[in-house]
Amino acid sequence: AHADSRAAICAEASELQRPTRRLVLQRPTPKAQLGVTISACGRGDGDGKRGELGVVIEAVGVGTPAHHAGLCVGDVVLSVNGVLCRSAQQAFGLLEDGPRLELCLEAAPYNQEFVSALVHRPEGMPAGELVAAELAKLAPVKRRAEVFCARHRELLEAAVAANTTFVASIRSASEGALRAKQSFLRGLGQAVAMHEALSAEVAQGASFFRAVGERIASLRARASGLAAERHDIVCVLRAGGDGAGRPILRQPAAPAAKAAPAASCRAAPALGGRAAGTTATGEVAELVRMGFRAPLAEEALRRCGGDTSRAVQLLLDNPKCLPPVAPAPPPPPMGRPAPLPAPGRVVPAQGSDSVVALERA
Repeated sequence: AHADSRAAICAEASELQRPTRRLVLQRPTPKAQLGVTISACGRGDGDGKRGELGVVIEAVGVGTPAHHAGLCVGDVVLSVNGVLCRSAQQAFGLLEDGPRLELCLEAAPYNQEFVSALVHRPEGMPAGELVAAELAKLAPVKRRAEVFCARHRELLEAAVAANTTFVASIRSASEGALRAKQSFLRGLGQAVAMHEALSAEVAQGASFFRAVGERIASLRARASGLAAERHDIVCVLRAGGDGAGRPILRQPAAPAAKAAPAASCRAAPALGGRAAGTTATGEVAELVRMGFRAPLAEEALRRCGGDTSRAVQLLLDNPKCLPPVAPAPPPPPMGRPAPLPAPGRVVPAQGSDSVVALERA
């Protein structure tokens, strides 16, 4: 509607400034040619871009509908069926539309009546009166043009405001997206840092468990070696010799004092030369590192006289608790010597761990 108002104002101003004449073209058949050649108007930019209206008739064929209607070369067609002609292409499409065409032609490039009145006005008559009278004809058009310009300004301001709001919303949305992206990147950085810390802790844990596994493997190898050593010792003892074919016999101890035989028995040195009831702290710690409990390790060392190999075997055979200790045999009667062992037998000495090797009988 706004564009139509502009076109109507331009057409009215053009008719007021340039007298026009109207002409009707009738096609004999729907597809008959009019017989005219048109081109853009030579005034202004020639293509209606600066408000220049009309197209120029370049040629008219003799005997054609245009010739019979009275079209002449040089005529300017302002409108076709009430539609203003702004370019040659548009005018060509309008002239091809319909069997009956009503053309509005420009009678002359200027208002001949006004020019004649100015030239032939009486002496002493100022030209301003004629110009004012001519401009008064354009007053209604001027008022309509002012209304049109005000409306155009309002529409333009509304378009600018809408564009400003749109740009602000786009910028706000972009800033929100940027903040969300920054927040996501911060969270991602924190997650990466946490992952790196966890990876370092996992690596430390893997190294620790690898060291523990190596330690366990070493302890198992050592326990296997101790078991093999125990097996060899047991085999030698079961064979009844000391490895050189000689029987092992414990040397009988001297008769204990009559006053305290039990105390002498308890004070006798254990196997290996360590007093009974005493243990080495280092050996206990070694058994603890092998996985045995400290009380059991200490008791096993005490029973085995500090022999680590025997203590390990005793603990392996009894991992939870040690068997009860058998009571010591009673001392021999006073004044009676201990009986000699039969040849080829191994007899432990009472109250002493020292052994002597005897030749077989």
